[in-house]
Amino acid sequence: MRKLLSPIALLLILAIVVLPFTNCSGYQDTPEQDDLAAQGSCDSDCITAVKENLEISPGLGSALEYRVIAGLSGFDIGGDCNEAGFSNNKVIYELRSDGVVRRHSQTMGYNSRCINGRFRVYVHLGAASGDNVNRSGLTQNGPGTPRVPYDLYIEVIGLDKAGTTESKNGAVSRKKVSLIPI
Repeated sequence: MRKLLSPIALLLILAIVVLPFTNCSGYQDTPEQDDLAAQGSCDSDCITAVKENLEISPGLGSALEYRVIAGLSGFDIGGDCNEAGFSNNKVIYELRSDGVVRRHSQTMGYNSRCINGRFRVYVHLGAASGDNVNRSGLTQNGPGTPRVPYDLYIEVIGLDKAGTTESKNGAVSRKKVSLIPI
């Protein structure tokens, strides 16, 4: 009798402990989610784009310098980024010397994107249809001219779903990388 009582007592205690935690009802949306959906400010995954969160950080350390050897006709730069909840975005660059834009990714056809918090842009220095000057190795005006430093500005831009309205966040979403000839 004692052997039979122990398993029954154990089952009774287990039932008392487990039964209060059984819940057969489903989850219910919170009133805040219902309000957002009714206002139309929430898309299917309910992510709100916030331009103040657009950010880019090239993976070059705190100095933000990239050294370029003679004859180098192109290179990749990548790093971290925050697309700030925008369903579309683009990462662009501008190559400048003496404060003048010499070329940019949009005319070169090298726009990139921020995907899962990472980006990579290809910077072409050789002659191209958007800029026929061969700037390989950071030459000023093509082969045989002095090699000079350039500034490379990289920027992440948030786009609306149609891809027509751009959102920017000033210095946080745009970074300057100093290109130095070595």
